[in-house]
Amino acid sequence: MLTIDIGIHAGEPKLVEIGGVNSWGIYGSNVADFIAAMEEEAIDRWEDFI
Repeated sequence: MLTIDIGIHAGEPKLVEIGGVNSWGIYGSNVADFIAAMEEEAIDRWEDFI
């Protein structure tokens, strides 16, 4: 799985970073809950953008 970080500059989405989950630093955590929370926030932010 990859994460893709997007920022907004001059009203347009811009790619900030692409990274793998192995670099997240959340070892020993409940990854499923973490991913679900990130997905929910990403969807909310995307819907606010469009």
